[in-house]
Amino acid sequence: MPSYKLYYFNARGRAEPARLVFAAAGIEFEDNRMAMGEWPKVKKELHAPFGQVPLLVIDDKIKLAQSLAIMTFIAREGGLAPSNSLDIAKCDMIVGAEEDFLTKKIQCHFEKDEAKKKELDEAIQNTHLPAFMGALTKILEENGTGFLVTDKMTYADIIVFNACNNLDSGALDKFPKLKQHHDRIASNPGIKAYLEKRPKTDF
Repeated sequence: MPSYKLYYFNARGRAEPARLVFAAAGIEFEDNRMAMGEWPKVKKELHAPFGQVPLLVIDDKIKLAQSLAIMTFIAREGGLAPSNSLDIAKCDMIVGAEEDFLTKKIQCHFEKDEAKKKELDEAIQNTHLPAFMGALTKILEENGTGFLVTDKMTYADIIVFNACNNLDSGALDKFPKLKQHHDRIASNPGIKAYLEKRPKTDF
């Protein structure tokens, strides 16, 4: 079994989907979390391909950057990816939609102008979130297995779980089928164990 070391800040952020996939697959990894101020030193030591984290180091020599590349690689290694091209494309479609939604949330989170921040947040709550949740609900209904793609959990389910898990308390109550999906993924033994010990962070 290869050794895996995941480097990121002490936050859920863009590393959390990979952490959840590791947990669901039962693959051990070293979860290296750093303070923001440590990054310049760690960046120099790691020689990250694009100068960014998350970064996955495999067997202390192979370096894999980009959060979605890391997540899907681990999913394939851990049996959490579909076996045919069309189902993989469906997973990637969902991941891409989640990335679009996440980008809007990140823009709002880091906006410094309070009036603009309020405007962005209202757009998320009133437009982007309902549209995203509505599309996912339809996909769930059409697939009819309790999962988003195929009849078992894939990385698409995990990234959607992560997105839902990061919503404000009670936000999922308006989307009961996604709440059921969230609770189903949360009950996975590996994910459940990880969540119980996950450090509490701001984001």
